Amino acid sequence: MIPNMTGRIRKRQNKRTALLFLTCSAGLFIAICLLTYMFDPLQYYRKASFYKPVFSTEERYQNPGLAKNYTYNTIIIGTSMTENFVPSYVDQQLGGETKTMKLSMKGSTSGEQSLIAKLAFDTGQVHKVIWGLDYFAFKGADGETLSDMPMYMYDDSLFNDIKYLFNITNFTQIGKSIYHLATGGSANQQSDLDYLNNWHIRSKYGAELILNDWRKAKYKEQYFGLNEEPLQAIEANFNRNVLTYVKQHPETEFMFFYPPYSVLRHEVWSETNKQRYENQFAFKEYVFQQLSRYPNVKLYDFQSDEQITFNLDLYKDLSHHSQDINDRIIQAMAAHDPRYLVTAQNVHAFNDQLKHEVDTVIISDRNEAFSFDVAVDGKPAHFTTIDFKGEEEALVPAKEVAQFLGMALNWDAAAKTAELSNGDSDIKLTIQSREINVNGASLSLHYAPELKNGKTLVPLVSITKAAGGLSTLESSPFHKILNLTTSR
Repeated sequence: MIPNMTGRIRKRQNKRTALLFLTCSAGLFIAICLLTYMFDPLQYYRKASFYKPVFSTEERYQNPGLAKNYTYNTIIIGTSMTENFVPSYVDQQLGGETKTMKLSMKGSTSGEQSLIAKLAFDTGQVHKVIWGLDYFAFKGADGETLSDMPMYMYDDSLFNDIKYLFNITNFTQIGKSIYHLATGGSANQQSDLDYLNNWHIRSKYGAELILNDWRKAKYKEQYFGLNEEPLQAIEANFNRNVLTYVKQHPETEFMFFYPPYSVLRHEVWSETNKQRYENQFAFKEYVFQQLSRYPNVKLYDFQSDEQITFNLDLYKDLSHHSQDINDRIIQAMAAHDPRYLVTAQNVHAFNDQLKHEVDTVIISDRNEAFSFDVAVDGKPAHFTTIDFKGEEEALVPAKEVAQFLGMALNWDAAAKTAELSNGDSDIKLTIQSREINVNGASLSLHYAPELKNGKTLVPLVSITKAAGGLSTLESSPFHKILNLTTSR
């Protein structure tokens, strides 16, 4: 065969092959897009009609379809702290014609929450908003915090919908929907909007788990405060991503709330990230100042309720509580419970109470958390270290005991003995010894003095009694008050 002719034939064959490849590729591309559009696995264009949908647990992808194409008049917005709300129970508590749609997003920032709020408001059907406020959600700039969002699902442009239509991962969801359709739609959590992304049933709770997390967090989080955002940046995010909707929608009722993390979550922040710990209190006061200007807003604070935050068995980690607490939260908000409703008269009291609980929290040897207050002669006594022992004893620094009881302290480092004295009593104690000498008489202690972190800790109740004083203990499940009466 003539060489030139052979070359021309090969070129024609290559062109046909390339054209066939392009035609097949285009056909496959169109087929994928049409199949995605027809099944619309995330219900981005329409609510499913010819099959019972299986919802995606990728909330940032699933929520746009729920917000745009479902019927509701109440929305829930927030982080994982709001995922355990059950919409039908919310409807029951709020009464009337309430129809709730949960649009929570695990680990979401305020910028992400703002995007889903806008989609919901744009439907014109939002009459009520339940919005959980987590301080961490307001950290960071929107440009950074929105990096994981499929922005093409949150805008009005049709041109970038190709990212949804030609998204191979959608076929996993389509497969689930087809299987669900073929098998008659067996009930499961992903087909039930009421319990979609509700993690309560698959979580383990308990004080032991929480205390393990607490000890780890004290180590892992000790450097978290090195790059804490300024409070002004946090406030700006609130104004842009939350307050904007309050201003734009005076016809809508807003119910904001602070979720009740365990008291140990706050205690870790107070030790490892002091700036963040203090900022959250300033932020809460700022939020109230802004929201209190609008008659369509109510703000609730559950963070200092010791019946919740000290009961470690209600938590799966330092922050996340059980569904029972979500139920109690909506009950309280539906009833406008004055114990949690923030007003001009109590906004500071909520912060003061939480700070006090953090300052006085004690973990017993039975893994129980409680607030432990001490009063000497009717006046609150603050000890820098308290090691609660048994039911009616606490080891505290010897210097501070001497100060509160009006006694002189003499410490013999070599002998490891402490002597406390006044005009009536002379008390001698030895580290790690339960024997105590009171005015020359030998007595036995229930708990020996200890050296801990460079401090001499001595038994407060025993020394008070030895010095001629009295003690009484008022006790409730999560709060103990030790009242000491001295002889001075």
